Amino acid sequence: MTEEGNAGRRASPPRVTARQGEDAVAELLVRRGYTILERNLRIGRGEIDIVAGRGDLVCLVEVKARRSLARGQPYEAVTAGKRDQLRRLGRLYAARDPSKRYRFDVASVTWRRGGGPVVRYYENAFTLGDPP
Repeated sequence: MTEEGNAGRRASPPRVTARQGEDAVAELLVRRGYTILERNLRIGRGEIDIVAGRGDLVCLVEVKARRSLARGQPYEAVTAGKRDQLRRLGRLYAARDPSKRYRFDVASVTWRRGGGPVVRYYENAFTLGDPP
C-alpha cells in the first residue's frame, strides 16, 4: 500500500505514527525536566496520551501526529468535542490528588521530509473548566 502522490513510498500505519509521535513528545518533556507519570492511560471512557509531572504541576497531554498535512495540522483534530471529553477524563484523574495543579497541553507532531519528527507543543491549550 502506498500513499497517493508518493509512488513507491510506504505509508506508516496510523498506530505507528501515533506511537512515534507520543515517543517524540515524551522525549521532549523529559528534556524539559518533566517526569512521565503515565502513557496511554485508560480512564473512564477514554484515554489520556501522556501524563507528565514537575513539582506540583501535572500536565495532561493530548498528542496528535500526522505524516501528511492533507487534512490540516494535527492540532486541528483537538475539536471542541475532544476538549470536552478530555476535560471529563481530566476531572477523573485530578480527583486522585486534588492538591496538585493540572494543565492541558496539546502536542502537534509532523515529520520533516526524509527526517525526524517536528513537535509543536502548546502549553495550557485549554483548562480543566468547571464540571457540567
